Amino acid sequence: YQPNQLVGIILGARMDVKQKLRFREIIKTRMDRIAYNPGDNYAVFDFVLFQAILPDSCRDVVIEPEEIYTLSSTISKNNSDFEKHLQEWQEGWAIIFNGSSASRRRL
Repeated sequence: YQPNQLVGIILGARMDVKQKLRFREIIKTRMDRIAYNPGDNYAVFDFVLFQAILPDSCRDVVIEPEEIYTLSSTISKNNSDFEKHLQEWQEGWAIIFNGSSASRRRL
């Protein structure tokens, strides 16, 4: 697969805090690397970090979006723009780099 096809990850409900922090560092580094050198004819999607939760009230696993990583920022779920970015991510919006220009498109 192409690296830009990976657009989200789910952290386990019982995952160690240090491992979660490491994943966040890796995602941020990846997005920074793409921002500085996106390549030609390359689609870049926001990256969503999900958290698995084991509720006490039922036997289900609940998956909640926690953070959205863009090329320029990290948006937490209590940010006022979070829902807008999550909706665009679900709809397949991306930034398409083509030479020295870029455009935003739904794929």
